[in-house]
Amino acid sequence: MLQGLKSGNVAETCRKYEIAPALYYRWKDEVEEGAKAALGGRSAAARPDVEQEKRIKQLDMVRNQRVGGSNPLPEQ
Repeated sequence: MLQGLKSGNVAETCRKYEIAPALYYRWKDEVEEGAKAALGGRSAAARPDVEQEKRIKQLDMVRNQRVGGSNPLPEQ
């Protein structure tokens, strides 16, 4: 399955390993679902970085002090 992703040529990979394209795509879908489950349904890029979250809160506090407001950005 990874060979097809690396080469970008699914048909060639299927011929090389003598599997049907439908089987290749089923395996690909299973791998993707497993990866999503391992990440809790979120991509690694979408996971919040703890240090980044701290920095955002610090900058939010500084911004509020400078503008005299007490309305931090809403948490998501």
